[in-house]
Amino acid sequence: SSPHLGSDGSGYKLLEQFGHKITHLYPAITQIKTETVFVKQLKGIKTDANCKISVDNTIIREEFGQVLFADYGLSGPPIFQLSRIAAKNYNKNCSISLDFMFEKSQNEVFHLIKSVLDSPFTYPLTCENLLSLFLLSFLF
Repeated sequence: SSPHLGSDGSGYKLLEQFGHKITHLYPAITQIKTETVFVKQLKGIKTDANCKISVDNTIIREEFGQVLFADYGLSGPPIFQLSRIAAKNYNKNCSISLDFMFEKSQNEVFHLIKSVLDSPFTYPLTCENLLSLFLLSFLF
């Protein structure tokens, strides 16, 4: 995985000669690159979230912790835990969902959204601005 350190993959051949079976290799414990248009404006924001990874609309794993938004996508401990599943299912219908309001009821979320939408100073309001307002409300 690190050719610049002298690795050329020959170690796997050596292990096979000793009878070990080599499985497909996937990245793990790494950030996840996403479509940047959705996360670039949130770059640098770190917040707690309940993170779920789904393959073909089936939740495979769930992790909780601090998620960091970066210009390339998502990072942080829960994202690292989900990265192997994402890499393994790269060519499938794989998605990650982030729940920032895990401690709030559906009714509380509805009233929070309504209060933001009813505020005169928030117009015009884009989805990115709305998400930013929610994230900032949790940080402060």
